[in-house]
Amino acid sequence: MKSTLKVGKIEAKPGTVEYGFMDAGEMQDGSTAKIPVALINGSQHGDILYLQSVSDGNELNGVAVVHHILNTIKPDELKGALIIIPIVNVFAFFSKQTYNPADNKKMNRCFPGDNKGTSSQRISHKIFHQAVLQAKYCIDLH
Repeated sequence: MKSTLKVGKIEAKPGTVEYGFMDAGEMQDGSTAKIPVALINGSQHGDILYLQSVSDGNELNGVAVVHHILNTIKPDELKGALIIIPIVNVFAFFSKQTYNPADNKKMNRCFPGDNKGTSSQRISHKIFHQAVLQAKYCIDLH
């Protein structure tokens, strides 16, 4: 029997698509910054693909690719699963810049991260350990 796919508190049973958010720290106003997550868990056994975009806050083409995938792939026709994070560097995305303004780092250079490090390193650590390590294949869209 195929198992439930889980990233943080988000769970997708076989043959389903689920959306949710991972906490990424605090914004300047004290509100919680959230990383969007989409899980497509196919109805059949297979490998897991991890897909991310916007590791640089101003690289927006990947978001369009992710939306196309989410609108095209049907979980009942999928072997395996997809873990998708459409906006990895939320702080840079909201600031409309390449680097995370909290620590002036490029997110894709922070993996696998550090749970006690800078903002980007902590986010990378969380994503790496909760999502990336489940996958056989990883794609970072630039």
